[in-house]
Amino acid sequence: MCRVMEERLNDTRYREKVAIAVAMLRDGKLSNEDISKYTGLPLEKVNEIETNLNNFSA
Repeated sequence: MCRVMEERLNDTRYREKVAIAVAMLRDGKLSNEDISKYTGLPLEKVNEIETNLNNFSA
């Protein structure tokens, strides 16, 4: 697979993980640690997403 296609695929996967994390955070049933574990995103990123969601909805 060429490098450009790999980068696009990785970017798409990352965006999907972020979208899943957003849905999980909005649902409010899981801890940030669990969301990090299930999405594969670093805990710091999940915390950042949560902060952005809270700032956006405030």
